[in-house]
Amino acid sequence: MNIEEIKKLLFTTEGRIGRKSYILSALGSSIAGILLIIILGAILGTDSLVFILLAALIYLVLFYASICLLIKRLHDRNRSGFFAILSFVPFVNIWIAIETIFIKGTTGTNEYGEDPLATSDFVQAATTSVEAPTETATPVESAPEGMAATTLVEQTLPTEQVK
Repeated sequence: MNIEEIKKLLFTTEGRIGRKSYILSALGSSIAGILLIIILGAILGTDSLVFILLAALIYLVLFYASICLLIKRLHDRNRSGFFAILSFVPFVNIWIAIETIFIKGTTGTNEYGEDPLATSDFVQAATTSVEAPTETATPVESAPEGMAATTLVEQTLPTEQVK
């Protein structure tokens, strides 16, 4: 992921993102911001006015990024970005968190864009056609004397495949 894709992910409200991208982006940006503040505190000292101003700026940038991510996740649920305001209402914010973290987004295209799962590499790989093998298996003509054909199959296949 290049810097332009990261800027688009964290600082725009257009489009949709799935649950996995939402959680990983929110965690990643939060951890990066906390580490940056810790490093600044070690360099500048936590009593410094410069540190306090830089930490406040970092928190504002992280807050904006988290709102952008929430809006994109709400778009995936086919909801307006204005629902993000409800995340500031006590008890209602619990439902917003449940909806954005645990409930799958709208399947297919909605008014906010393409399904993020339909455009992922995993889904494209899973939906590509697989060619049938060119060789055909030869049937067992007869089992050895005194052994049923099912017993022969059970002996040749691993136990996980026989059921």
